[in-house]
Amino acid sequence: MFQMPLAYAMHTIALIQTLTDSDETMDEFDEKLMRFFTIIKFIIIGPFYLIVSIPANAIVFFYNLYTKAHDADKSVDEKLFTR
Repeated sequence: MFQMPLAYAMHTIALIQTLTDSDETMDEFDEKLMRFFTIIKFIIIGPFYLIVSIPANAIVFFYNLYTKAHDADKSVDEKLFTR
């Protein structure tokens, strides 16, 4: 939970570095422009996903923590298969 904001910041920095890196395969200006707009969308929309993902991950964690494991041996219906 505490690593998500750091991961968001580091990923944003990595995306910006790919735009300025000369080793990338983006040679044409329109490819770099499309990449720039994608980075801007990520910067704007990313925090909303971060805000939603933290409680959603907690809900899924506690749901999985308090559910019983599925026992495959008990749920077999012997009448399901006929001769």
